[in-house]
Amino acid sequence: MAITTLNNRSINRSDTASADQVWTATSATASDFQAGGGGKVLQVVTATHATIVTQTANAYVTSGLTASITPTSTSNKVAIMTGFNVETYGDGSSSSGRVAPVALFRGDTTGTNLIEQVIGLSDRTASTSTGTTGFNNVNFAYLDSPSTTSSQAYTVGISGSGATDIRAQPSSKKSSIILMEIEG
Repeated sequence: MAITTLNNRSINRSDTASADQVWTATSATASDFQAGGGGKVLQVVTATHATIVTQTANAYVTSGLTASITPTSTSNKVAIMTGFNVETYGDGSSSSGRVAPVALFRGDTTGTNLIEQVIGLSDRTASTSTGTTGFNNVNFAYLDSPSTTSSQAYTVGISGSGATDIRAQPSSKKSSIILMEIEG
């Protein structure tokens, strides 16, 4: 029988064990089997938003989808994931290449732009000016390093582009955001 040490605890293992036998521990606890060096999820914050927000101008405004988390250490990271419903539509002009950006911000929409995705209409030709609508689900996954123990807000912002209007949570479809503090 072989004796192996795990985190300074003796682990007995039989080299001739049958298929249904597994390692057994002497004086080991569950914490002896946890990975070291960070990566643990320390806290989770979730939020949803279902109110329609429309932006017609070429500037970011909040979509209403926001959540805050307070890291417990400056070395910890924040994982952000969203499921965000958005609709783009022509504003009546006949310009081509109509798109609208959606971005994830640390802080409000004047804060740090962490990641951005551009949404296009389903028909982007110069001759199509109205009646063109694109429905999208924007999923952000981002690992942020805020390097602080102060409360951090994360917001999804929307912007029109002059020729394209954008609507968050169309038909009151719910959007969601999840924040997870990850041990550094």
